[in-house]
Amino acid sequence: MKLEKPDGEEEEEINPFTREERDRIIAAFQANRYYKGYAPLVEFLFFTGCRPSEALALQWKNVKQQVITFRRVLIYDGKKLVIQDKLKTQALRKFSINPQLAEIIAAIKPENSDPESLVFPSPKGKFIDWSNFTTRAWAKILASLAQDTVLSNGEILPGIEYRNPYQMRHTFCSLCREGDIASIQLAKWVGNSAEMIDRVYAKPVNRISVPIL
Repeated sequence: MKLEKPDGEEEEEINPFTREERDRIIAAFQANRYYKGYAPLVEFLFFTGCRPSEALALQWKNVKQQVITFRRVLIYDGKKLVIQDKLKTQALRKFSINPQLAEIIAAIKPENSDPESLVFPSPKGKFIDWSNFTTRAWAKILASLAQDTVLSNGEILPGIEYRNPYQMRHTFCSLCREGDIASIQLAKWVGNSAEMIDRVYAKPVNRISVPIL
């Protein structure tokens, strides 16, 4: 049960979703009677690029009006889920809340939220079991989107290839790079080095014009 990627592994098998695929996955979670409770978590991961271990450990006291402070992670020690009071590569990391993210947070925040309570608890108020989420909710939602769909106007909506949920982080990073966000800024947002961002999330070469030399 992996919540944290070992050094080096985070750079492997990077196959991000497109913006359209991301939106279809979110919509599918929202519409599913069994798994719609996970939709806010899926949106949060897609729109922050944080590691799953950071989101699952997040408490309301670390979510302010304008900024989220990631300062702990949920890890599996081989026997049970435990909290580690530091991040993978740093003591803490701040992430600014934009209007898109503010809307997601506002929709799930209890009126009188306990500062110590989890932002993304399981239905029983415990830590979400990431392995269970991956093999059940994520796998079934992605399976439901795997086949091509013929729309009423005859247009064919391509099926979405299965990728593991860690690709939500890669999707955020890739879309930011496509949006010309500087490597050093993106690195601060997601807790990586700017060098790693440049090496792994370079803009697709087919979208860059060849210069006049």
